[in-house]
Amino acid sequence: MKFITWNVRGLGCDKKNALIYQTIIEQKPEFICLEETKLANINNFTASTFLPPCYRNFFFQPIEGTAGGLLTSWNNHSFSASLNSASATHLSVSFCSSSDNTSFSIINVYAPCDDHARLLFFDHLSLVTANLDDPFMLLGDFNIYRYPYEKNNDNIN
Repeated sequence: MKFITWNVRGLGCDKKNALIYQTIIEQKPEFICLEETKLANINNFTASTFLPPCYRNFFFQPIEGTAGGLLTSWNNHSFSASLNSASATHLSVSFCSSSDNTSFSIINVYAPCDDHARLLFFDHLSLVTANLDDPFMLLGDFNIYRYPYEKNNDNIN
């Protein structure tokens, strides 16, 4: 199975939407997880600017304030899906393969940048995963790093 997870840092720009669309066409993933969409709503017209036709089934979590926004999409020829849970920081989706009925979940995350809020996020994520019966995977932007060189600024904590 092939996945794309991408912190897009805002959808809506024609050039960025075209890049996402082209990347999906080239890579042919089964699953797409986009973080930081910064969109309050995604309708079918908006989705068509960055999602090829077989990926137009999706679950979406709108921005909260000026940050976040999540989208989880899948190849609807290969999988059916149902929403498990959603919040400003996660989308949990159950999938079932149309070829062999294998079931699993994907949790698409966009963690807060604030240290205290991030700790609460991980506590919340523990509760989300505790309610899943099938295997699951976590994908997304956790806003954490292992090494100082992974930071994009000098604000090291």
